[in-house]
Amino acid sequence: MKINKLFLILLLGFVSVAANAGEIMTVVPSYTSDTDTDDSVYAGLKWTLNKGTKPEVVVGYRHARVKSNGDVDGGDLSFSFTLLDGFKPGKIRTKYFDGKEKAQGEVSVGYDFANGLFVGAGAKAPYSNLGVDYLLSADNPWEAYFILDTLKEYDVPRKDVNCPEGYAFNSGTGLCEFSGFMVR
Repeated sequence: MKINKLFLILLLGFVSVAANAGEIMTVVPSYTSDTDTDDSVYAGLKWTLNKGTKPEVVVGYRHARVKSNGDVDGGDLSFSFTLLDGFKPGKIRTKYFDGKEKAQGEVSVGYDFANGLFVGAGAKAPYSNLGVDYLLSADNPWEAYFILDTLKEYDVPRKDVNCPEGYAFNSGTGLCEFSGFMVR
């Protein structure tokens, strides 16, 4: 009787394997999100509306956290100054930014060496920045500016694909396909 049960189990196993012989067993993979940091020292030229055509020089440091879905956030510290008519300090500013790898919104606070404290908002794209500052103690408090800089778009880290043991990822189908039994 035990032999008949064993035979029946083996027979059913072979029948099920034969029934699925033409099919590839697949499962949906899981993905592991990855995060990188990007630390950049940069330089730029800044034009301020209603302040002539001579740009200021901007130097700064930017720290960003970049996620595998393209989300970016971080902080920025910069200093601007004029050089063409002799050295004259402009502004020192700190920013928080948030967005995607190609564009971020920014909020800032800083000190203008001619007018005192200011707050600002802006938008950052690869190699450019557009913003407006509100000078807290100036007669004409609004200043709009445009910057050309050396900061490119952020590189997005890739997601890691995870397949169960005995399966291999097929990039064509986006699925994990059965590759055989694992021998331990």
